Amino acid sequence: MEYKPSPYVSWIKHLDDYNDKNKVISLMSNCTEILVHPCHKPLSIESESDVYQALDKEDKTIQLYFYSLAWIIPVLESSDCEKIIAALQIIHKVLDITPEEERMGAWNMLWDDHAICERSCVLLEIRKYCDALNLDNNLSKKIDAHIDEIQNRLNSFIKDDKWANNNHRIFHLLAAFINSDSNGDLNRKEELRFCIADFINSLMDRDTGFALEQCIAYCFFDLIVIKNVIETMSLLSAELDFDVGLIEKNMNAHMASLSFPDGTLPASGDTTLGRNLSGHQKKFTPEPNQLVSYWERLDKIGYFRGRANDDSVHFLTLSHNAESAHGHFSPLHTDVWFQDFGCLIVDSGGPYKYGSKLRYNWFKAANGHNSLAIKNNNHQDIVDISLVALINRTGFVGHSKSKSSNHLRSIFTYSDTIIIHESITSDSDWSLYYNFSESCELRQVQDGVFEITKSDCINKIIIRLTIDNTDINIIETERCVGHSKIVKAPSLVVSSSINESNFFFVCSKVSC
Repeated sequence: MEYKPSPYVSWIKHLDDYNDKNKVISLMSNCTEILVHPCHKPLSIESESDVYQALDKEDKTIQLYFYSLAWIIPVLESSDCEKIIAALQIIHKVLDITPEEERMGAWNMLWDDHAICERSCVLLEIRKYCDALNLDNNLSKKIDAHIDEIQNRLNSFIKDDKWANNNHRIFHLLAAFINSDSNGDLNRKEELRFCIADFINSLMDRDTGFALEQCIAYCFFDLIVIKNVIETMSLLSAELDFDVGLIEKNMNAHMASLSFPDGTLPASGDTTLGRNLSGHQKKFTPEPNQLVSYWERLDKIGYFRGRANDDSVHFLTLSHNAESAHGHFSPLHTDVWFQDFGCLIVDSGGPYKYGSKLRYNWFKAANGHNSLAIKNNNHQDIVDISLVALINRTGFVGHSKSKSSNHLRSIFTYSDTIIIHESITSDSDWSLYYNFSESCELRQVQDGVFEITKSDCINKIIIRLTIDNTDINIIETERCVGHSKIVKAPSLVVSSSINESNFFFVCSKVSC
């Protein structure tokens, strides 16, 4: 039977990334290899192995995509009977996992909220496929029982405010919506249509087109997901009144205004370092005399952009403190960019591996940025944070206050120079990590003076620190440049145990 995916699964984003050349399933004498996601390596499952135990040792992202079961859709499209039978046998094994087999307290992605949303929709699709061909009635019964369990879990997710301003909520709602369509429960379907419409409106800031997830990457991702969801719901006779075109236009223009002049995007939130505007997005760059108005609209969602009057230095300062699941603990974090040099101070990027200590102790933590970090505390609960722009946005004065510390950061830009004044009070030992771009080489020239060079750049940056009663160290730290991909780069770490500190951190560009 020639198979074409229905709206139940066509919304799943990564299905578009598969192509005809991808071997989704490879059958071997003693194992089956599955390409659970086209951007990751294949997963190998031995023929006689316990699926849960085999997956429990795998990378959490591989687990997520395996348990979503979306990989079976291109297998069905292939019309290869042998591979379809092999895939359905693996589905049987997943549905046969009992609670007794599961490792208690483990972060296995079998019941991850994202995985079960996609799995619910895929299982409904498989049931339709089997029913149409009068295949495997036993599988259909297993699917019904498993979907009942998923729906119970989804109902608890939908009621939990933890998922506000998090794109996962749209997955929860859509999976429940599709189940209602499958069951013919028209009242619940209409109720969920309203919930989805309300959530989309709360997730996106219309003026800027940005997703309110404190994350550059998710502005792009969420827009694609929303487009897919709207199309799916329309095909299921549930129209949404949402102007995606306007949101996309606003997002492209504000993203172009937020980027640095060479098109580099800051790695704010769960965003890999090294991302750039596409050629299409660059076309939306505002005229120079309009930039400030675009930046002012971004202020209210925590992105404070500025530059020197002659455009030689640009910066971005954040007021985010991981209020969203995809945001990081980065209050007053500042990215710095120089003309004819590029990025100097950067966000360390993300996301890194699910369940990894490095993900939470570095990439999401304050020390993975140049935010105030307190000893033995990866983040602080911020009581108050404020940023005020200087005239012409050549600088900012920012204040971040927690119960046990205060961080006042003032930024001033001049031709080829940025001056950052730090004022810190803290009840505990503290540190500031100035994390540099992965292409930078850092060395100390003399006390309080450092030099940064790049192998492909004729200019260098001189850093001067006017500070007493502190330790200053150069260390190698990590930058996330892709999923599970890290590179080392230098960081300059200022730390102290004294209660009050004031110092200047001055960066100036000079010719080599």
